[in-house]
Amino acid sequence: MSFNSTDCPFCPETFETPEERDTHASEHSSTRKTANMELNGIRISVTLVDPDHGIYACPGPCSTRSSLGGVYLHITQEHPTMFINLKRKRDEADLPSGLQTPSSSPPLFSSTYIGHSAAHHGSGGSNHQYAPTNISPAVQVVKILRVKPPVFTYNFAAATGQHPHMDALLDFVGTSLSNLVDGCAFHGIMNHDTPSSHRKVYRCSEPRIAEHGSEYKSTFTKALHGRRHTVCFRCWCPMLPSFENHPDEVCERGTNHSNRNHWEDWFRVLPYLIFRVKGLRDVVFQELGIDESVFHSNILSYAAWVTLPAGTDDDRVTNLIILTAIYLSLRITGKISPPSDGFELDVHSIAFDSYETLLLA
Repeated sequence: MSFNSTDCPFCPETFETPEERDTHASEHSSTRKTANMELNGIRISVTLVDPDHGIYACPGPCSTRSSLGGVYLHITQEHPTMFINLKRKRDEADLPSGLQTPSSSPPLFSSTYIGHSAAHHGSGGSNHQYAPTNISPAVQVVKILRVKPPVFTYNFAAATGQHPHMDALLDFVGTSLSNLVDGCAFHGIMNHDTPSSHRKVYRCSEPRIAEHGSEYKSTFTKALHGRRHTVCFRCWCPMLPSFENHPDEVCERGTNHSNRNHWEDWFRVLPYLIFRVKGLRDVVFQELGIDESVFHSNILSYAAWVTLPAGTDDDRVTNLIILTAIYLSLRITGKISPPSDGFELDVHSIAFDSYETLLLA
């Protein structure tokens, strides 16, 4: 589905091609409770569901959430029928009554769409705003939209200098991390000590990590998408023996390799804390020469970048492996050391109610 206008849906900018328009529009962000986008004379309103991170909900039949620009791309790519129906209704409003669609005709919106169309009349004519109706939390499906990762270079040699061969780098990460994974990932990273009361993150006493409504669980982990043949999708380990004798295939259910949640915890909690803990972010990013502004404080942008290949001939060496290798090297050499009371999470990572509750508020 293409749109005639190459104007930005959010601002007065105009472009030569739809591709240029979409690239620009995808970078728009906002924290307004309701944001409007104008597309080919049609106004679509989207609702803010996470004020702390500028996350909006798709007004269509799904539960996709993303930044304002991300929701725009999602709507145009995944729900083009919405615009066909809205444009048809708008155009028909200008026709003589005898040429308009009879009221007995099928509805413009498919019955599978959760929402309704409402006409808003103003000096600019008739606009149709698509507004979501309330839906039961029992049937709510949370979907986190993948966003385009930022493109930038960093000091790759900082992570690989001591390990010129990628197999050696992977072995270093596997053997070094194996000394840490037996304890809670959150406490092991934040305090360099783990309580005896729990080993797994889902039992952690920190709600901003353990609770389902936390940014970590409801947004970050759902935005991570490991690539096939680079990691095991059950435990997030490269499929190498150095990672606690991982087989050369995906962990199978019902085997000795199926209960590897502690590895999964570390490979997801560690990158999250590097992004959301200033004491870690400053040291790790400085070592790699990363300017944190490239992510625009967007956890989804960061998550999209984390699982990309790091640019070597070995696709198993992802940006996640590089981050982990740098963290381990800095920790082993004493360059990362938590204060006596542990590192502190940034305020952005505060726990909030589930997206289902927020959507219905």
